[in-house]
Formats: sequence, C-alpha cells, structure tokens
Amino acid sequence: VVKGMRPDVVSFTTAMAACDRAGWPERAVALYEKMDGMGVRPNAHALATVLRAMAGAGMADSAVALFEDAERRHGVLPDAPVFNALLYAFASAGRTRSVFAILRVMQRRNIPSTLVTFNTVLHALATARAPHQALTILHVHMPAHSIPPDAHSFAAAASACAHSGLWIPALRLLRALQTHGLYIP
Repeated sequence: VVKGMRPDVVSFTTAMAACDRAGWPERAVALYEKMDGMGVRPNAHALATVLRAMAGAGMADSAVALFEDAERRHGVLPDAPVFNALLYAFASAGRTRSVFAILRVMQRRNIPSTLVTFNTVLHALATARAPHQALTILHVHMPAHSIPPDAHSFAAAASACAHSGLWIPALRLLRALQTHGLYIP
C-alpha cells in the first residue's frame, strides 16, 4: 500500500485475480478478507474472482459460505459470473447434485444461463459420467436458451459419452465439431 493511498475494490480484485492465476487461492481469499476488514465493500466482480480461486483449490463449501456472507452482509447481488464461479467449484469437486441445485437457484432468481454456465454443467456431467444428461443439455437446453455450443461444449459431451462407453454418440459429437467449423482447443 502506498502511503496516503487506500486500495479500492478494483485494486483488491486485480490482486485476487493475480493470485488465482499464480495458483495461490489462499492468498486470494486472504486479500478478500483483508478487503472486508478494511471496510472496502466487495462487488459482484470481486466475489466472482475470489470464488473462481476457491473453486480451483477445491474449496466448494467455503465458497458457498463466502457467497452467502457477501449477499447477507454486503448486499452483493450475484450475477451470472458469480454463479458460474460457484458452479465451477462444485463441478470441479464432482458434486453434480450441488451443480443442479445452484442452477435451480439461478432459475428462481432469473439469472440467465450463459455459455460458461452450460459448459460448466457439461464438465460436471462428463466427470460424473452422465452422458444422457450431457446430451440433453447440449441438444435441448442450450438451443432453448439460444446459446450455440462451442468446442468445449461438444468436447465435454463427447467425454461424458466416451467415459460411459457410448462410442458412437461420442464420435458423432466429434464429427459435429467439424460440421460447425469448431476445433478442440
């Protein structure tokens, strides 16, 4: 901290994002707590940033507690990126039921699903080896929300199929990538 200057939510958020990219989720959380302790009120972007860091470190339950605290104490109104970070925490932990519970909360609050939302859900379903649910997300829910799938969408659905021994649907999905002019990154 420079003498006479007080960090604001933007500087804290930038520092938390740097900690996340460096693989230091605990430092990102410590910065969030320091921000709170200094009376700097978090916003949705700051919350999403620290939740993403927590997700990468397997801190799903702690992420929920922080999410609820930010809403209750600070009046943070969570948006799609905040919910996506929370979804990522549970998808990474392989907790598919929690992923769907969070989706229901998003629906009740009229938070629109995004491509990131669906890709995170598809990732969770691939990890859970739930090909039929993944195909439903890809072929029913994404079109219903007017969200075209990207390479990650097809790859996650194909992975769910392949891990379950459904090779023909997996190969069809990989061919669909080419049909859509997409490539797996």
